Formats: sequence, structure tokens, C-alpha cells
Amino acid sequence: GGWITRSLAGSLQVQRWPAGDSGSIAIPPKPDTAVASFHTHPYAPHEIFVHGPSGADIQTTEIYGVPDYIIDKQSIMRVDTSGNWSDVDKL
Repeated sequence: GGWITRSLAGSLQVQRWPAGDSGSIAIPPKPDTAVASFHTHPYAPHEIFVHGPSGADIQTTEIYGVPDYIIDKQSIMRVDTSGNWSDVDKL
């Protein structure tokens, strides 16, 4: 996962987060230039696949005030700052 930031020139850049464990990640402080975040829901073979953002995903998006994009084996999802989510693209 990581932060998607916008430079002063207007280009988008990625600031990667440290790798997490299955089901968790330590999110570093949000840069002032962050416009969104992203992360994956990879699910290990022994885990039950559940499509959609977790409660923690929704809370984090509301706290940081930027949308979050989540990639899982079905789609790319977007969670807005109100906690609403939708599929952006099916994989």
C-alpha cells in the first residue's frame, strides 16, 4: 500500500508504506500532499475471501480525509471520505 501524492507541478507520485502482515499494515503519517491511499486485500489460501472494505479501512479513510483504493482478487474499490464504497473496475 501507500500514499498517492500530488507534486507542486501537478504530477501524481506514490509513497510506499512498509510491508504489512496478512490482514494488517502500519500506516505512516499522511503527507500534506496526499490525495489518496491504496492497499491490497491479498487473502492467504487459508483465509475466507470477503469482498469489500473492512471496518478499519472505512475508519482509516474517514480519519485521514482522503479516498482509499483497495485492490482484491475481484475488483478495484474506492472508499470515499464518508465511508461509502463502490467498485471502480472489475478484475
